[in-house]
Amino acid sequence: MVARLDQKRYLKLTPVDSALKSLLREVGSPRVEVVPTTESLGRFSAKNYAAKWDVPRWDVAAMDGYAVRAADLPDNGVSKLFTVRGRLSPGYVGTRLLGEGEAYYVSTGSRLPRGADTVVRVEETRFVDDRRVSIGVKLERGKNVSRRGEDLRRGDLIVGCGERITPSSLSLLVYFGVRRVRVYRKPRVGVLSIGSELVDFENPSGGVGVYNNYSYLIVSYLKSLGLEPKRLGVVVDEVNTIVKTVGRLLNGLDVLITIGGTSVGVLDNTPDAVSAIPGSRVLFHGLRVVPLKPTGAVCVESGGSKRFILLLPAHVVSAALSFHTICLPLL
Repeated sequence: MVARLDQKRYLKLTPVDSALKSLLREVGSPRVEVVPTTESLGRFSAKNYAAKWDVPRWDVAAMDGYAVRAADLPDNGVSKLFTVRGRLSPGYVGTRLLGEGEAYYVSTGSRLPRGADTVVRVEETRFVDDRRVSIGVKLERGKNVSRRGEDLRRGDLIVGCGERITPSSLSLLVYFGVRRVRVYRKPRVGVLSIGSELVDFENPSGGVGVYNNYSYLIVSYLKSLGLEPKRLGVVVDEVNTIVKTVGRLLNGLDVLITIGGTSVGVLDNTPDAVSAIPGSRVLFHGLRVVPLKPTGAVCVESGGSKRFILLLPAHVVSAALSFHTICLPLL
């Protein structure tokens, strides 16, 4: 067979599932770090965090009103006078006892006094004086009361290991007094554009060409995940230059995403370059799905640690799909 001068290589096409398995089995356990709870939003928890007590901790008023015994409320629609024993606020932690025909004014969130089982809303009562209130409605037992453990029971999971910390779970961690949380360290990711025709948008240096807009696409995807990616500029389509640049940039990164130069053309030098980096192993190059076809992944081992180079094609649809199909599961 005559060698083609217009084609640099043939791709060995791998099913996407097989490619992902070959990539993910190289990944070790993620590193863990401890951060202040107030700075943990969007991070992935490295530990199960559970409720330390019931929420509410006891029966509380769900409305501003008067705590009473439902059995004392009038049955015939005729208003009845109740003796007001005092006022209770959400800070109340005592054990006051409510007697027959008595009421306590309670603010929303206040613990009910012992014996009370119902709250009559303020607007359903008539104020008589500081010691008496008139009530003419009949309510079922438990009306306008939030029961102990209604929202959470002690031991219920707030956020599980591997789950993302959301605004609501962060709020609950603070509520339970958790000041610091164990989270997985964010992977350190860099994005490098490869192509002699490209000009760095932020550092054009008077060059004429096409701006490296796809790197901004991928960096934006990464930022939307809560990561802090490094945009690493542009390198020309030349093997030695790519080898030196990638070898230097890998220091301090867990994952390097390259865009461009991954296909079979004579100027597609990225696969050759990353294969020449000491300690590198090509996990796959070529996927059996047309938009993802020139996508590849390389593992670089050095000093007992593994870093990854993910090769994305320089076509907007292919780059986006490759990112979501290959990069996202790794990250």
